Amino acid sequence: MKPARQPLDDVPGAPVPAHLAPFVEVLGADAAVEFLLKFGGGVSYFSENPQERSALVAAIGAEKTRALARRLGAGSLRVPTGKKFIARYWKDRGLNVTAIARKLHVTDTTVRAMLRGQDDRQLTLFDLPPPD
Repeated sequence: MKPARQPLDDVPGAPVPAHLAPFVEVLGADAAVEFLLKFGGGVSYFSENPQERSALVAAIGAEKTRALARRLGAGSLRVPTGKKFIARYWKDRGLNVTAIARKLHVTDTTVRAMLRGQDDRQLTLFDLPPPD
């Protein structure tokens, strides 16, 4: 039986970045945030036949480990940190900037920048005037 996927439009902090979507779809938003906080930034082995001693199995269970392996591809994978998404997620859930900064181990200035979104000071190639 396939685990139900969470619709990504209803997730606090949406839109969910494409590289985080498999985690949110398989685990659900709350569990995905906890998973990213625990494993993000490091390499984990995703197996379609996980062992009981696996750290992933201990954290999310064998079935969800298998589901992630099928969704991401079995093997070693560097788990993304997802800090910008997590900051938006927590902000949408009512946490203030200082609380988010403390939980993510970053400064309040960093959190404000994450919440501000795309830096509009950077021009895109298409914003440039045509050459003379």
